[in-house]
Amino acid sequence: MARPASVALAGALALGLGALALAACGSGGDDDRADPSVAPTTGRAPLSSTPPPTAGAPGGPPRSPTDQVTPRTLTGTVGVAAGCLVLDTGAGRWALVGGALPPDLAAGTRVEITARPMPQAESPCGSPVLSVLTLTRL
Repeated sequence: MARPASVALAGALALGLGALALAACGSGGDDDRADPSVAPTTGRAPLSSTPPPTAGAPGGPPRSPTDQVTPRTLTGTVGVAAGCLVLDTGAGRWALVGGALPPDLAAGTRVEITARPMPQAESPCGSPVLSVLTLTRL
């Protein structure tokens, strides 16, 4: 009869140890680090009280690389160099392209243009390229 009592004692002991192990699992321990709502404490003040910036809704990619370049208004004299129609402003020379150029535009004509720089384009005359949006003869 001593045998059934030892079996009962061993079962009760196993049951108690199992309950103790389960209780330890639910104590929080290291699981708090996985919860993003629990902020770690370092004992130091935050570096900034300004919240981080948030990204706005994407506007989509530009239709072409020049979509993000602001048009410029320049005044100068039209000329021809290395097969290019150019604008000499006194501060620099620009190769002119675009549908707003009148076919009868002659070298020596003084003009004011509004044009969009085209940094990705290369001209045979080596000057930076402007796509003319408007042109006024002066």
